Amino acid sequence: MTNKSYPTPDDPKNLEPWYYRYQLMFRSYDQAAVAFVLALSIAGMIFYFTHRAYLENGLIDIDRIGHQKTQYLVDINTAEWPEIANLPGIGPKLARAIVDYREQIGRFSDHQSLIKVSGIGPAKFDRLKDFLAPIESDANE
Repeated sequence: MTNKSYPTPDDPKNLEPWYYRYQLMFRSYDQAAVAFVLALSIAGMIFYFTHRAYLENGLIDIDRIGHQKTQYLVDINTAEWPEIANLPGIGPKLARAIVDYREQIGRFSDHQSLIKVSGIGPAKFDRLKDFLAPIESDANE
């Protein structure tokens, strides 16, 4: 049995490049083939998505789309503060104040009584009144 020594990287007798010692590395023409297939795949994806975007439906141009306003109504006698906070000019703090006022005083009899809440004046009420649902009277309930 012979005792075979393997060359070390520092051994001056080791004349072959380091990448020849590893069998998992690709040779240069294998690397070129992989790079070609990868480049061809990327070019194909670019062509595919460009074709779909421009020739079929076109791209969505966000600047072209006009602003859409959503009309929703909030019943101030039943809504919780997150719903009220979505109204224009009303934040979480004022929405909580409206709910606290409603819990302390009772139901709002009409929309004008909303002005009694601290933080809501006539100007803010004018902005809100289009978003308030009609108040049902106690006789209908």
